[in-house]
Amino acid sequence: MESNPLVARRTASIIWGALFAGVVIFAVVATVVGPNFWPQGGQIADLLAWMALGMALVMLPVSRIVPSRIKATPGAPPEALAVARTIVATALNEGAGLFAGIAWMLGGRILALVALAIALSGLLLAFPSAARWQRLGGSAVQAERTNRLVR
Repeated sequence: MESNPLVARRTASIIWGALFAGVVIFAVVATVVGPNFWPQGGQIADLLAWMALGMALVMLPVSRIVPSRIKATPGAPPEALAVARTIVATALNEGAGLFAGIAWMLGGRILALVALAIALSGLLLAFPSAARWQRLGGSAVQAERTNRLVR
């Protein structure tokens, strides 16, 4: 069975997009339903915000280190490894982003938004661009269509 690098990268991009959109949509919902709706609980709000910040600060470097430590399954195409590494990197940052959204919704502390911004940055860094795709172990991908306006 021959693997198709273009299909694999597209699949990884769709998965990444779904996870990224989940964090963004939840952050919007948390803002609409959030801080003004729930009673603000002083110490617990601060604790949640600091936990969200700690989680985001830990998950960002972890999401950069752990995927490269995932080993290929014997006989699996390199694209399968790249997809798995993309999912792991994205999911680590997604968890931190969702927790930051919860901390924002329940506590209303700006620190939770800082954690959310860090998690979103980590998600953006996990995007399977062509260069990142090759670093993750995927094959070089040829463009679907050539655009004569771009060299």
